Amino acid sequence: SLSLRLTVSAAVVALVLLALASVVLSGLFQQALERNFDARLRAVLDSLSANVFPGEDGSPQLTGNMTDSRFTLPESGWNWQVIPPKPTQKPLLSPSQLAKVIVVDETLVGARDEERIASFAFKNPAGQQLRAMEQRVTFKDIEGEYAFLVTGNFDELRNEVRAFSNALYVSLGLLGLGLLGAIFFQVRYAMRPMAEMQQKLN
Repeated sequence: SLSLRLTVSAAVVALVLLALASVVLSGLFQQALERNFDARLRAVLDSLSANVFPGEDGSPQLTGNMTDSRFTLPESGWNWQVIPPKPTQKPLLSPSQLAKVIVVDETLVGARDEERIASFAFKNPAGQQLRAMEQRVTFKDIEGEYAFLVTGNFDELRNEVRAFSNALYVSLGLLGLGLLGAIFFQVRYAMRPMAEMQQKLN
């Protein structure tokens, strides 16, 4: 019947548009969270660079305080470290690392920007997906480059995206049900004159 065709076609169009909207909104939300995540890592990296200087033997020394408590939780995935250029110099590690140095696979690092900063991702031995920023820094009268590394637990971001996506799908699902009901009643109301005409013709 004409009513069925109108109802089905309108419902299909509405459901397709809702599905596309859910994908687009979820993607935009994830991109915004990733930019915010990288901004947080960059802020920690800048703070670390401003508060670390070589000691007498060239070993990095922390002169200020790193206030973010996440970097004090053991094996939280939130870490920072400063690796000096010479093996005889002692590295500087965040309390969360429990004195374990993070070894960076150079094949994951990729290209660096004009500030000698590289962004990359990797999994730690605990299976956590980490997002990292590393900057190579040189100091006056000190030979070699110091590797400043900051990592964040990217799994936390995934949980936020998953929670948002679930809430979005539920909301759009309820909206879809409402649209289907509105389409059904709208078609029934719009086709009422034709039903009356059919009765009169009969």
